Amino acid sequence: MKDRPGKKDKHNKGVGYMSKEEFEQLKWAIDYAPKITPWLRVAGYIKSADADIRVQISRSGHVNLPPTWLAAETITGLLKELSEYELEDTVNDDQLVEVCRQLIREVKTAHSRWPMEDHPHQVKFMRCLACELETLKYYPPKFVGDEIVVKCANPACLAVLDSKMFGFATLLIKQQRKAQ
Repeated sequence: MKDRPGKKDKHNKGVGYMSKEEFEQLKWAIDYAPKITPWLRVAGYIKSADADIRVQISRSGHVNLPPTWLAAETITGLLKELSEYELEDTVNDDQLVEVCRQLIREVKTAHSRWPMEDHPHQVKFMRCLACELETLKYYPPKFVGDEIVVKCANPACLAVLDSKMFGFATLLIKQQRKAQ
């Protein structure tokens, strides 16, 4: 069985029972959690194309809470549990370090599933109009009034679609999918 990293391991360069990387993630999670939890409480009530799964508590009924709300409650509970201790104490206690790891997982999952802002990402189901490869990358507006930009990531092409052309191409794809 592999030894857990901790204070007792003289060769470990971590902090308490956590590696340096985990400790940095913990500091990020503690800092980011209060910013994302208000968003999570609201985000579940915003209608989108994807239907959220509702949580059932019995066979006769269900609680009409979105998963984002439940994630916010979990994160808030974990933060409350950790707030009773100093950060250095939590990483040196083998039971509290598991709570820290759970907080990291919950915050990272929430950040990934329900982001507060749009990030650049690959465009799926659409090819570049110039090189006909699936290499388009979407760049959201950087400020109010800025336009969406879609660029081809192929170094040989580097074509750029403005927001109007991208909107038109997206509309065509949607209509083709409906016709099928």
